Amino acid sequence: MGSIAIVTDTNSGIMSAEADALGVHVVPMPFVVDGEECFEGVNLDAERFYERQIAGADIVTSQPSIVD
Repeated sequence: MGSIAIVTDTNSGIMSAEADALGVHVVPMPFVVDGEECFEGVNLDAERFYERQIAGADIVTSQPSIVD
């Protein structure tokens, strides 16, 4: 039998140091903001997300790719 891994996305609230300590793999949550693909914690932080939301941006979420 193969190895088992625990994987979640950044929406779980598990920070990278905690994930490392727990052996959990965390993939960034994808968003499309005004047609631009963004990933939580990579090219879009919470502050910028909320700024764009307040400004009326068109925001769509998705699930992380199974490949990731």
